Amino acid sequence: MMEDFYFSVFLAFLAAFAWGINSHIMKKAMIGENPMRAIGIRSAFTAPLLIPIVAITLGVKAITIYFSSELSPLVILTAVLIIIGDGIFLLGLKYYDVSVILPIASTYPLFTVAILIFTDTENIGHYTIVGTIFIIIGVGIVTRYSGGEGKFSWRALAIGLGAGFCWGTSIFYVRLILTYDDTEAFGLTGVRTLFMGLIGFIIYFASSEQRKLQKLRSDQEKINSIKFLALSGIIGWAIGASVFFWAVQMIGAGIPTPISSINPVIASVIGIFYGLEKITTKQFLGILFSVLGTITILLG
Repeated sequence: MMEDFYFSVFLAFLAAFAWGINSHIMKKAMIGENPMRAIGIRSAFTAPLLIPIVAITLGVKAITIYFSSELSPLVILTAVLIIIGDGIFLLGLKYYDVSVILPIASTYPLFTVAILIFTDTENIGHYTIVGTIFIIIGVGIVTRYSGGEGKFSWRALAIGLGAGFCWGTSIFYVRLILTYDDTEAFGLTGVRTLFMGLIGFIIYFASSEQRKLQKLRSDQEKINSIKFLALSGIIGWAIGASVFFWAVQMIGAGIPTPISSINPVIASVIGIFYGLEKITTKQFLGILFSVLGTITILLG
C-alpha cells in the first residue's frame, strides 16, 4: 500500500533527523569517555525504558521472543556487528580525521543493498541503486569538507569500508529478524541495546588500563558524559533506531537505509542553522546530491 510506503519514508527521515541531532549530543558526551563504556551507559538508559513499555503494551512475548534459540543468535550478531563497526570506526579516528573516515564509512547503505540483491531478499530497482549512490556522494562531500581536510590513504579506505561493511550487514540481519512472526521494532531495539550494553561493559571492565584512565577524569566531566549519553540513548536508539527498524519491517531495508543515512547532512544543516558551523560551497553541493538521491529513490 502507498500509505505504508510514504509512512515508512517518513519514519526513515525521522530516524535520520534523530541521528543528526544525536551526533551533536555525542560530541559532548564523548569528551574523555571510553567508547565501550559509553555504549554500556547508553544502553542502561535505553533498554530499561523500552523493554518494560513494550512488555506492558504488547505483552511479555514481544520481548521474550528475542531470547528464543532461533532469534537470540541473530540479535546478538547484530549487536556484535555494530560494536565491531563502531570499534573499527573509532580506531580510524585515532589516525585520521573525521573528514576522511566518515565519508568512507558512510558507504554502509551500499553494503546493505548489495547483500539484499545478492541474497535475492528484496527486489532493488535501478532508481534505488542510483539514489543510494547519489546520497553516499552527498554525505561524503558534506562530511569530507566539514572542518579540516585530512590526508587520505589506502589504510583509511580499508578502515572506513570495514566499519561500513559491519554496519550495513547488521541492517540486513535486522531486516531478517523482523520478518519473523510476533517481532516488532521497539522490542527489538530494547533487547539489542541490552546485549550491546552488556558486551560494551564486558569489554570496558576487562581493560584495567581503561578503568585507570576513567578514574583520572573529574567528577563533573563524568557527570556531564552520563547526562549526554542518557540523552543520546533516548534520541539515537529509543527513537532513532526504533523508527528506522519500524520502517524496515514495513517496506524492507532497500529504501529506508539510504534515506536514513543522510543523518550527517542533517547534522551539518543543524550546525549551520544554529551557528555551530559555516556552510561552504562544497557542503552545499553535498546537500544537493543527498536531496537529489532521496528524490531519485522516491521516484522509483
